[in-house]
Amino acid sequence: MNALVIGLNGRMPYDPAASAAVGNAPGLEGPKNAPAGAGTRLAPLGDIIAVPLIRKVASPGDVLISGGTVALVVLAMRRTRRDHVTPAPAVAPATA
Repeated sequence: MNALVIGLNGRMPYDPAASAAVGNAPGLEGPKNAPAGAGTRLAPLGDIIAVPLIRKVASPGDVLISGGTVALVVLAMRRTRRDHVTPAPAVAPATA
């Protein structure tokens, strides 16, 4: 989703109101981001989610990437090992 938005707009568009909500100056352009405007394509898929804890603005694609990464780590940690060695049966002591 992020690649599509960036491909259509040249840079990732961000919502100036969301940027202001996290304490960043709205309206600034950089090499990677530009404020969304009337001509922005697929603006709802741009950076529109304010994350005040880290003073960043995220996109729905960022949320999906993060969720997929967490799910992958959780599944990798829960995976059971299949190479268990079965212990040999106990041998009864020989009686004379």
